[in-house]
Amino acid sequence: MAFQLTRLDEQRWTDDQDLPGLRVATLVGALEGSVHLEIRLCELPAGSAVPAHRHPFEESFHILEGEAQFAVGDLAYELGPGDHGFAPVAVPHAWRNPSGVRVRWLET
Repeated sequence: MAFQLTRLDEQRWTDDQDLPGLRVATLVGALEGSVHLEIRLCELPAGSAVPAHRHPFEESFHILEGEAQFAVGDLAYELGPGDHGFAPVAVPHAWRNPSGVRVRWLET
């Protein structure tokens, strides 16, 4: 049985070179031995955005702190802590943080 435990001070953050400001820490993924699951902690500072993009897989999210605007398809939502949802396969979605503080979310 493969098992992985990572402590808070051991998280590895990466900055996305194509999306200035977006920081990601993969909590569960291939490096941890996962085959079918990836869980990431994402952080977007105040005033930053992730432009519309799409994936060949569903992407779910759960807002941990801060507020963000999330657009999926032709719809847009204001999100805050505890809000969650997902973008279907191949549907464009985007993030924007117009607030004065960072926003953090978990995504799979």
